[in-house]
Amino acid sequence: MTTTATTDAPDAAEAESSSQSPRVLTKHQQAFFATFGYLRIPGLLREEIGWISDAYDELLTAPDGSRSDRTIVPFVDSSPRLTTLLDHARLEGAIADLLGEDFNYLSSDGAYRRGDTPWHCDGSWTVGRFAKVAIYLDPITRATGALRVIPGSHHVAAGTTPWAVRAAAESREQWGIAQDQVPSVAIETLPGDVVMFDHNIMHAAFGGSVRRMFTLNVGMRATNEAGLAALRDYLDIHISPWGPRTHGDGMLATASPRRQRHLEQVIAQEGLAPKMVAKAAVSVASR
Repeated sequence: MTTTATTDAPDAAEAESSSQSPRVLTKHQQAFFATFGYLRIPGLLREEIGWISDAYDELLTAPDGSRSDRTIVPFVDSSPRLTTLLDHARLEGAIADLLGEDFNYLSSDGAYRRGDTPWHCDGSWTVGRFAKVAIYLDPITRATGALRVIPGSHHVAAGTTPWAVRAAAESREQWGIAQDQVPSVAIETLPGDVVMFDHNIMHAAFGGSVRRMFTLNVGMRATNEAGLAALRDYLDIHISPWGPRTHGDGMLATASPRRQRHLEQVIAQEGLAPKMVAKAAVSVASR
C-alpha cells in the first residue's frame, strides 16, 4: 500500500474560484500527445496520492479485509473523496489542455489488475477524440505491469487501410514474436504520476503483478451532429453494458456548476443512445 502524502481531498467549492482551468501542459507536451497518442505527467497528483490511495482501498477491500476481485464502474463516482478529482485544478487543467476546456467526463473504472493484458485498443474513432486518464497508486515498472503503448498507433483515418501494427494482438501469427516482444514503449510510473492515452492507441501490460490503478474516461465535447453521433456510439459501446447511466449518484449530487459542464452533454445524449435507452427501460421495468 502506498500513502506517500496526507493532503486532504479538496472542497468542490474551490473549483469555482476561476472560470477557466489553469494551463498545465506545455505546447510541446500537447504536440507529443497529438503525435504519439500518450503522455506521462510526472507528479501531477503527488501531494494528493495519500488520500487517493486510501479512498481506493476503501472501495476495493472486501468485508473480510481481503482484496476484492470486482471491477467498479463508475469508480470515482462511488467515493465522496474521489469525485473531487474532477474538480482538481491541475488534473482538470491537464485534461482541458488536451481535449478542450469543456471536455466530457465519460465514467471511470477501478480494480486490482492482475496478470497480463494483451494488445488491444479501446476504439477506432475517426470523429472526435476519446482518452483515458490512468492513475497508478504503486510504483510500476516494465517488468511489473507498466502500461505499454505503440506510439502513433492511434492515428486512424476514415477510409484508409489500418496501420499493420494495429494487428499486434496477433503478433505470433503476424510477425512470429510473442506479444511481450512487440516493439513498444513501457511507461514506468511512480505514485502521483498520471498517464493519458488516446482510446485508439494499441496498448498492453505484461509482468503479472497485482496493480492498484483506476482510470477516468474523457472526451472532446461534440460540436456538430457527427460528433454527437460518435458520443452516442461511445455510450452504447462502453457504458450501456454497465448500466443505464454514465455517472453515479455521488458525482451528480455534488456537482458544482463547473463540474456540471463536463457532465451535461453526456447526460443529454444518454436519452438518445439506443442501447442506453433500452437499458434504462429495463431498469425502470424491474423496479
